[in-house]
Amino acid sequence: IRDRYTAAIYTLGCKVNFYESEAIAEALSRKGVEIREFDEICDIYIINTCTVTADSDKKALRIIRRAVNKNPAAFIAVTGCLAQMKPELISRIKGVSLISGNEDKISVAERILAAVSCENREATVCILPFTDTLSDVSIDAFQRTRAYIKIEDGCSSHCAYCIIPKARGPVRSKPREVILREVEALVRGGCKEIVLTGIEISSYQFDII
Repeated sequence: IRDRYTAAIYTLGCKVNFYESEAIAEALSRKGVEIREFDEICDIYIINTCTVTADSDKKALRIIRRAVNKNPAAFIAVTGCLAQMKPELISRIKGVSLISGNEDKISVAERILAAVSCENREATVCILPFTDTLSDVSIDAFQRTRAYIKIEDGCSSHCAYCIIPKARGPVRSKPREVILREVEALVRGGCKEIVLTGIEISSYQFDII
């Protein structure tokens, strides 16, 4: 068992995905994992996927295969909307160790480290049902002058042409005091600009306390 692991994350899709990738990276860093660039040889690769279009599916599958080919011994974890909607498609790629959906996404870091520590490379699929509350995800660091904060997830409109409600679940909002604490932590760290983001932020539930 290694004392220290290296990891890299590739993110596709929306700003919410990028925010969640930052949160996963922070969770891994707190456990002593060194975060590197995706083009480097790493022990762990995480691909945070999108599934809005057929092209986004193809790109995600291509990135997954690139990670497998880069280091066949690496632990490959796939999360995000493609993982949520088409886990069986991803499971056909030999070398993928974890397929995890969008619910409780921050736990991806814990699942990876638990599997890696016991040297388990058997493919595991973890697609949890969506709950009525937003999972506790936050960041306290940023890489540029601007930081994104997710204040809402999901959509409840169920438009005939849109896959988002199935991929992201119903509207769930982050409590105001939690948002304010996250903003304060980022500002104390020197952040100059904060952008509030979500899947459908116009549906943010202001009465959440």
